[in-house]
Amino acid sequence: MKKLFGFILLAVTLAACAFADIPAAEKAAINELGALAGRTPLYSVENGHVGVVDLHDANLTKLPESIGNLSGLYLLNLSFNKITALPASFGNLKNLKWLYLGNNGLTSLPESFGNLTALRTLELGDNNLTALPASIAKLKTNTWDKDSPDLRKNKLPMTELQKLLPDDAAKKQAKKQRK
Repeated sequence: MKKLFGFILLAVTLAACAFADIPAAEKAAINELGALAGRTPLYSVENGHVGVVDLHDANLTKLPESIGNLSGLYLLNLSFNKITALPASFGNLKNLKWLYLGNNGLTSLPESFGNLTALRTLELGDNNLTALPASIAKLKTNTWDKDSPDLRKNKLPMTELQKLLPDDAAKKQAKKQRK
């Protein structure tokens, strides 16, 4: 994880030069995220699109609907905030591979969440989830990185975990729900 965030800091240095080159809808999304956080997000621009956004520990309570305009986004870190819900447009982030939403106050996920079929890392631990959208079953066949998906310390019953995980993995996560 440390190595990953070192990459993010390097990428942010390069991003300042490329902000003018990204589509207007992506600029608007970055600006709206910054306004909600009260600071400029750490981000990288690659191939003319925003590829990485890091706004962990930024006291965010919500996300703008415009976040769905970040079509080139492949890494999003919004951990350690106070986000309780994600906008429906979140499912438009179809290139996301690494998603960190742990330690927020999420109580639900939008039905569009199942569109995130490129995910390899999904960190949803330490939230208040009690159910998962039916569409999340589309992610059941994803090739997950080690220790992912992470759903520990939520309030998800076994039937919900089985929407996303094979039975043996669901049983392991169910044990983590109680810790």
